Amino acid sequence: MRKLAIILHSGDWWKVYHALSIASSAAVMGEEVIIFLTYGALQKFTRDAIENDISNDTEDRFIHSAMERGLVRPIGEMANLSKQVGVKIFACSGSMSLFNLELDDLVDEVEGVMGMAEFLDKAENASILFI
Repeated sequence: MRKLAIILHSGDWWKVYHALSIASSAAVMGEEVIIFLTYGALQKFTRDAIENDISNDTEDRFIHSAMERGLVRPIGEMANLSKQVGVKIFACSGSMSLFNLELDDLVDEVEGVMGMAEFLDKAENASILFI
């Protein structure tokens, strides 16, 4: 079985959206997929921020307009869809400490917390994307 491991570092809305889209597509195609959330991306998966962290007013209007027209889904829906098709999402323990976060602060789609060494072990023989 092919494996895909994504280190999702950026909290940029479009990068998070496309990382989840790539992950879901790969999982539907039969790949084992794991996402490792760090720094800005981790903050995007907190319960308070998952739908509200858009970087500027122009982008905010554009994204919301696209959502209203059914062209893109909210990040929360994309995360839920990813989990439904078998994508495993984990938070970086170092980033959790840096931002003083607990697993309960994150959305339910985040399955747990791990360090880089454990992620690399799980990502053995996988194609790795850094986003």
